[in-house]
Amino acid sequence: MPVPRRKTGKLSLERLIVSFAFATGVTLIVLGVLWSRTGRDSLDYPDAIESTSPAPGDRQVLRETAVEVQLDGGYSARLTIDGVALRTINLDEYLQSVGAPDPGEQIQLPPGALFDASNARITFQPSDDAQITEFTTGIHNVTVTFWKTLEGERTADSFSWIFEVL
Repeated sequence: MPVPRRKTGKLSLERLIVSFAFATGVTLIVLGVLWSRTGRDSLDYPDAIESTSPAPGDRQVLRETAVEVQLDGGYSARLTIDGVALRTINLDEYLQSVGAPDPGEQIQLPPGALFDASNARITFQPSDDAQITEFTTGIHNVTVTFWKTLEGERTADSFSWIFEVL
């Protein structure tokens, strides 16, 4: 009895359809990976801002959460939260005015937005003495105004975002 021979040299319609479907699937996966935006890119931060906390659009934030903006080195900043321009305290200047603490000594920081120039970070923690004592339930709007320290505030730019408190 003769052995059936396999067709060679001709593409069957079935093989052509399967090959096309496979190539299309691989192409779509590669394009999806190349076009995707994740992490910092998806948050649309300006180049001078490395991160914010809470992040833009965060939900279920606790009412006592600190607002923090990490900038690139060489930038200064100020914060406005829910339309309240927060008093900015330069941490280095404040520590010079009160004197260097002894190792392990606790110091009382004044209420307001603390700007740490050595780390290019501005932080605001709600407290009883601060302009904002706590974040109420709902949506809160934050604007950070930032500028290159050497160029001065006249060159300032800003970035705004919202977060939601439980």
